[in-house]
Amino acid sequence: MQVWTQWLTTWGKADKSQVIASNNPDFHVNCNLRFCGQYEDEESGLYYNRFRYYSPDTAQYILPDPLNLAGGVNPYGYVHNPSKFVDPYGLSSTSEVKAASIQSPSEFARSWQGQGEYPGVDRFKDITVKKDTILMAGAPGQGNFYTTVSAIERSGFSQEGVFKGLQVMPHPQFGYRPGMTAYRVLEDTPAAFGIVRANPQHGAGGLPQIVIKNYEGILEPLYSVKLIK
Repeated sequence: MQVWTQWLTTWGKADKSQVIASNNPDFHVNCNLRFCGQYEDEESGLYYNRFRYYSPDTAQYILPDPLNLAGGVNPYGYVHNPSKFVDPYGLSSTSEVKAASIQSPSEFARSWQGQGEYPGVDRFKDITVKKDTILMAGAPGQGNFYTTVSAIERSGFSQEGVFKGLQVMPHPQFGYRPGMTAYRVLEDTPAAFGIVRANPQHGAGGLPQIVIKNYEGILEPLYSVKLIK
């Protein structure tokens, strides 16, 4: 693990830094982040600030503002009070930086529906899938959608029973997937949960569905089972 801390002067010049080294003595951590939106170019000593470069020595930009006076009365100036204002794009100062909206698991799940072959949108709620939970997904392949072991058992390990219960349309050439793979959840994981009902054109539905957005690295494949045609 590497940890760094950075102190800046009033106008953004790197004053001093402290690095706690990793276990590898040949690896060192450098921090080139400066004010919000700025990244130091080590060769020139200037800070890349999206639309312009900022000089920490003169505390101003090296080029005039592309917005002309709309960006401020001084076309070369940075913000007048860097302890309260930022200029993340090199255009004009602002007292707030809006964070990008974070998509909830249920919002992510719904985004896959309401269009194309799946016009209906199921009801999902946000849950946390506990560590060591076993989930099932169609095989071969892996994606964001899973169900439970009991759902496969209730479907009699039947291809049609499973995929019509999950309202998944068959591949036009190869049909339904021939099997299911069991995965163990390696850590508590945010997910969306719902009972499949909204697209009856693909089957009766009624089986539980768990949708995991970032599944890479947190699901361990255990075994696969063949479904009955």
